[in-house]
Amino acid sequence: RRDGDLEGFMQVGGKKKGSEGRALRPVKLPHFGDAAGESYVLARVPPSSLVALYAERLSVDADKVLAADEGAIALAVGRLRELHTKGQQGGLEALDARGDLRLQELEAAQMYDERTEALQTLQQL
Repeated sequence: RRDGDLEGFMQVGGKKKGSEGRALRPVKLPHFGDAAGESYVLARVPPSSLVALYAERLSVDADKVLAADEGAIALAVGRLRELHTKGQQGGLEALDARGDLRLQELEAAQMYDERTEALQTLQQL
């Protein structure tokens, strides 16, 4: 969205049912735990903290993850570990502002490119 607000991209409501037939309720954030041999934290992250956007997609049941369902979290943690490994091996490439994201405003595209370049430089330090 243009205003930078990611609210609404992921909606969590009490409509989905868990395996026991009860409505799923999100846990209070931040929520700390362990799954798939990793420690994790579920937390709200402001859009300004996003490092980059990638073409890779992570398909998870957000309602179950936010309700701290162990199986859903274990799946998400395992997939995130795979993506992290792929990224460390140079297999993840950030989306291009003009081509992939189709940013029409030149200033916004330049700012995205500059930010991506600066973050890549920081990672190499």
